[in-house]
Amino acid sequence: MDWLVQFFDWLGNGFVQIKEFFQFLPEIIDAFFIMLAKWAVLAWINIQIHTVQFGYAVAQEVLADFDAYGLVSTAFNSLPENILVVANAYGVPQCIRIIMDAIATRFVLTFMGW
Repeated sequence: MDWLVQFFDWLGNGFVQIKEFFQFLPEIIDAFFIMLAKWAVLAWINIQIHTVQFGYAVAQEVLADFDAYGLVSTAFNSLPENILVVANAYGVPQCIRIIMDAIATRFVLTFMGW
């Protein structure tokens, strides 16, 4: 008779576990879709980062082909000596290069459809 009690106890525990599974099923589904959305957002951000890096590399090649940095350097070095020293102290040439890179990168990304 003891085996019969153990069987019904096992069967009852099985039904309780099935009931608990269906009670927690909405939470499981929510957690799955949260992880799926998180993965999609991270993938989208990574794609954008790599696209900007690619656009930046293309922009640098385009600016190098047109010798844009050389033209700016020549024009900048033709400034009077006192202005040139102050501008170099404040990092104006680097600022101009960063702005040129940003404009060229924006152009490349717009050309690519971003």
